[in-house]
Amino acid sequence: MSGVGQFIRGQLSTPPKPQVDLTGRTILVTGANSGLGLEAAKLLAQLNCDTIVLACRSLTKGETAKQTILQSISSSSGGRPQATFVVFELDLCSFSSVIAFSERCKDLPRLDAAILNAGVDLQEFTLAEGYETTLTVNVISTFLLATLLIPIMRGSAKKYSITPTLAIVGSAVHFAANDKDLATPAEGQIFKTLSDPKKADMKGRYFLSKLPVMLLVKHLASKLTKSAEQDPNNKALIVVNNVAPGLCKTNLFQTHADTSTQSRAQHHRAIEPAWSADVGAWCYGGKRDSWAVFERVSGQKV
Repeated sequence: MSGVGQFIRGQLSTPPKPQVDLTGRTILVTGANSGLGLEAAKLLAQLNCDTIVLACRSLTKGETAKQTILQSISSSSGGRPQATFVVFELDLCSFSSVIAFSERCKDLPRLDAAILNAGVDLQEFTLAEGYETTLTVNVISTFLLATLLIPIMRGSAKKYSITPTLAIVGSAVHFAANDKDLATPAEGQIFKTLSDPKKADMKGRYFLSKLPVMLLVKHLASKLTKSAEQDPNNKALIVVNNVAPGLCKTNLFQTHADTSTQSRAQHHRAIEPAWSADVGAWCYGGKRDSWAVFERVSGQKV
């Protein structure tokens, strides 16, 4: 099925509410103060999750989100034990903030799953950590965080005999990305080339950012599988997936002049998907460009 077909099919159906019991689990959600992250945290509380880590750009936003969640579940708790909410500050525009956040996560008694949801859709060109901000937030910092959380999740897997899950939020709009933006730059120069203000196409940047997310999830999954096969005692398997939530009414487009959901939906449908063998080549060749950034900053290899 084509990317457009998958997108339309997804918009016409609503996934059933999970019936799993998350008693005893600790789950982390980034971007938990609004939109999909906030709704995910609410659902985790309804499913009896013991500890929910709310990762937000500021502690104030995190505390506000915590109160919002508590109010939403108080009337429907049915006598269930109330979840424990832990608010941590996380600014994906800053590598040092990502590293500091991961250090705080080491103090958690366990980590069963992480939902890496935070992201931005910007129209104005800015830099964060030397790269265009959309790329820094949606791709580089997200996978830097994933890399740093993996040893923590492996520790929980070994101690509690569990298979942790790392969910990275993507988007079906990666089909609409201009794959030549990834395939054309020289190896090792992808992010540097895309961070040139004279060449950056900010109208399509969000779409483009979700393409390396999907490709890097595939690459990460292969590395985790190989590591678990080679050293199952110290590098337990972690399930990693790429979630495409479809078109939702959130504040993701808050920087756009026209933030109406209808206008954005029309914009999505008007774009033809772009996909070629060049992107496959980037996945196996150019991936070294991005993974080198994660390993250099994190100081470890997956």
